[in-house]
Amino acid sequence: MMNFMHITIVHNEEKLSSYVEEKIKDIKHYSFSNVHEEEIISKIQSFKIDAVVFDSIKQNNKEGNLLLVRKIRSKCGGVPIVLIVSSNEDICYIQSLLDEGVDTCIKGDFLKEELILRLNKLIEKKNNLLFTGTSIKMKDTVIDIKNHSVYFCNNEIYLTKTEYNILFHLFMHKNSLVKNEELNLCLRNSSSIKSTYLLNIHIHNLRKKLSGADWIKTINNYGFMVSG
Repeated sequence: MMNFMHITIVHNEEKLSSYVEEKIKDIKHYSFSNVHEEEIISKIQSFKIDAVVFDSIKQNNKEGNLLLVRKIRSKCGGVPIVLIVSSNEDICYIQSLLDEGVDTCIKGDFLKEELILRLNKLIEKKNNLLFTGTSIKMKDTVIDIKNHSVYFCNNEIYLTKTEYNILFHLFMHKNSLVKNEELNLCLRNSSSIKSTYLLNIHIHNLRKKLSGADWIKTINNYGFMVSG
C-alpha cells in the first residue's frame, strides 16, 4: 500500500503525542500547534497537502480545533480531515467536529496500517472528485455538500443532523463496509449500550424518507454499506 503522501499534523500547544509521532514517522508530514492557524492554512494551500490529521489526544484547546476545522473546510476545499481521539473522548465534541467537516475519526490506539489505509481511501475519493465537487449522488439521492442538504428525485427532503451525518458518512465510503462503531460517532449523547439500537432506528428512518433505499445494505453484526 502506498504511503507517499504529504499530511499536516495538528497537535496541542505543547507537542505531538509520542504515540502518534511514532506511527506517522514514515509519512512525509508537517507538524503544527493548533494555535498557528494562518500558518497551517498557508501550508495546506501552498504545498498541496493530501490530508490533515488532528492529534486530539490530551487536547486542551477544543474550541480552537472547531474553529480551525471550520477555516480549513472553507479555505482549503475538500482536503480530507482525520481526527485522532482518545478512547474516552467526549462524544459531543466529536459530533461538533464531524458537523464542522471532519471526515472520519480514529481511536488513539490505532495501528499505523489503519491510519495509512484510511488516509489513502480518503485521498483516493478526493482525487476521484468526490470532495472537489459540490454534490455526491447515489441513484436518485443527491447530497449537496456545500449547503448540507439532501434531494430525492429532485425534491429536497428534511433530515435531522444525525441522519445527515450518517448518510454523508456512508456516501463517503461508497461500496465499502462502514462499521457500526464508526457510525455510532454520528450519534449524540448515546451510551455504547444504546448505540446499536439508536443507529438502527436512524437507518430505518433514512430508508423510509428515501422510499426504501435498498442500496443501503445491512451487514449483520458489522455495519452498513451503500452500493449501486
